[in-house]
Amino acid sequence: MTGPATPGGQPGFPGPHLTDIDSGQEPFGWPLRPFLLGWALAAAAVLLVRWLGQLFLSDPCRGHTVLALLMPLLLGPGGLALTASQWNDRPKAMFGLGLVMASFVPSLLLSAYDIGQLRNLGCAGGYLIVAEPGGKQLSEITLENGQSRELQGRIGGYQRDRHPGAFQLSGQSMSDDLVIDLPKTVVHVGDVFPIRVRARDNAVSNRFDWGVQAKYLPAPGEDQSGDAAEIETSAKLAVTIVPRRSGK
Repeated sequence: MTGPATPGGQPGFPGPHLTDIDSGQEPFGWPLRPFLLGWALAAAAVLLVRWLGQLFLSDPCRGHTVLALLMPLLLGPGGLALTASQWNDRPKAMFGLGLVMASFVPSLLLSAYDIGQLRNLGCAGGYLIVAEPGGKQLSEITLENGQSRELQGRIGGYQRDRHPGAFQLSGQSMSDDLVIDLPKTVVHVGDVFPIRVRARDNAVSNRFDWGVQAKYLPAPGEDQSGDAAEIETSAKLAVTIVPRRSGK
């Protein structure tokens, strides 16, 4: 005599597939949707925090290192902690892994780029920035033959009470076709000074590097042979010289 047929298969044998469906249990697997949701929300938060930070941080150096490292340090350990604490809850664990992934891409990539930009600007310690008069900071400009450009510079990153001396300025160019003129050659921390960049009339069309270097001159009473005497900072920019347009 055979036993009664069960709903899932042969008589006397339970039907595992139908039982799983009837019980409402999903087959084992790691859901992808919570992972993508966690990554997308974290990536959006990274971009928002980065945009707000750059909007409200008026100083070109101060606070930007913390801003660059903030989101990777929050998302990475936070995502790992969420994943570890919710390992038996697969959707929440995958959401945490999405946060971890966002701490690398795009957060860590953007942080590496931003810190690299800070180094290029001389923000390791003191810094010297070159900008348009009353405008944004520059990293490159374009000049035609015989054309000049009025810019301005400023030394920051030092405290006036700790560095009461002056900075000796000097212009540097890798080509004689480019003339760097500094009407003021001695300035103090925080002073805004003019910079005039001019391409000679017969300048060769090319891309050159140029910049301004500032060497600290200790004030009377400061240690003339100590660390203060070795303080230097600089800004390096690029200029592209192009032929003068016809009719000018």
